Amino acid sequence: MLKRSKLSLEDSSVEGVLINIFGGIVRCDMIAEAIIAAVKEVDVQVPVVVRLEGNNAEKGAQILEESGLKLISAQGLSDAAQKLSTLLKRNSQSVMTAVAY
Repeated sequence: MLKRSKLSLEDSSVEGVLINIFGGIVRCDMIAEAIIAAVKEVDVQVPVVVRLEGNNAEKGAQILEESGLKLISAQGLSDAAQKLSTLLKRNSQSVMTAVAY
C-alpha cells in the first residue's frame, strides 16, 4: 500500500489523488497510517481525498484528521469525487471517469 501511494504522489503529472478503500480484512486504521507515512515521505503538492469504508473506518478517519496533514476525508465515493472535483475546479463526472480508470 505504501509503495503504491508513494508512486502516485511522486508523479508530477498527477493533479490530485483520490484514495478509495474498502477495508474488509485489512483494517482502515492501518491503511490510514500507511497513507500518512507516504504523504510525510513525499512532498505532496496536490489535494489528497481519502474515502475509508469497512473495518475500523471511523478510527482510520480519526487518525487521518489528527495527523495534521492536508488530507480530506470523504463519506462515500460520490462525496470523494465531488470534493476532489471542487478542489480541482472540474466537474465530478470527469473525476469519476479518472477514478474508474
